[in-house]
Amino acid sequence: MQGKLHKIWGKYMQDYYESIASRRKGSQWTSQIIQQIWTRFYLPQWHLKNKFVHNKTESTKQTRKREDLQARMVNAYESATKQDMLVKDQHLYNDSLQTLLKTTNDSMISWMTEFNLAQRDRLEAYQSDRENSTRTLQSWMVPQRLAASQPLPHPPPRKRLRTGDNDRRWGTTGTIEELRRGSWQPL
Repeated sequence: MQGKLHKIWGKYMQDYYESIASRRKGSQWTSQIIQQIWTRFYLPQWHLKNKFVHNKTESTKQTRKREDLQARMVNAYESATKQDMLVKDQHLYNDSLQTLLKTTNDSMISWMTEFNLAQRDRLEAYQSDRENSTRTLQSWMVPQRLAASQPLPHPPPRKRLRTGDNDRRWGTTGTIEELRRGSWQPL
């Protein structure tokens, strides 16, 4: 059957309805049977076939979700190293990437959440440390007689070492990393 019913069935049902003195029609019965065949058999099969054809079955959804999660986890794991993390978050790198990829989806989601929080904490700590280190360098550069009094509202004026020396690296701003590299020097 392909959603069709031979006309003879409608005729047989019409004869039956007439024999029992019913007001029903054989064509109505045929229409209802075709509708039931479609809704009970063909449409569910059609939906199931489309799910397989378009990869929308539950198993393929789970597989895609896991592959997506694993790809995001690989990117996150490789975006930082254990040394980049704060000490309190270095435990995230105790297991190898391959071991983490074999865990359950819930475990991977938990690791990703913890990793994102660790990244946020690391960024906040870096920004806080940078602000504090800049203030420390500025206070170190202020002459001692001025350091004992109130802090200046603005940095002290720069001294020129040579005529035309307006290079910013001789100012009062800089970071510890620049000082360590030698690209910034105090007055």
